[in-house]
Amino acid sequence: MITRWYIEEAKGESWRSVSGQFMEWLVQNEAVDKFGFSEGDPISFQGKIFFSFRFPVHHGEKINFFERWAKTTGRIYGGEKNRIIQLSSGEKIELPPEPNHPIPPWLE
Repeated sequence: MITRWYIEEAKGESWRSVSGQFMEWLVQNEAVDKFGFSEGDPISFQGKIFFSFRFPVHHGEKINFFERWAKTTGRIYGGEKNRIIQLSSGEKIELPPEPNHPIPPWLE
């Protein structure tokens, strides 16, 4: 299941404004009582910025709402799997490896 999605930024937007558009769509189109997501790191590709949305795995099939919404926006979007983002335009973005930060003992 894809839990990290990206969507193209329109000029002058912020992640907050785009996430608000997604939430408005959810309210209008889906009966969702409990659903959450967070902001991931944006990426730049071919001069475009893509905002990142991260979804907890426990949302299961509800995560597919993001792709359903993204299709209605007219923007390029894509889901990440195995460090590869497959964009709706047919292009692929290979993400660099995650940094390996040591975990403090008190968090283990």
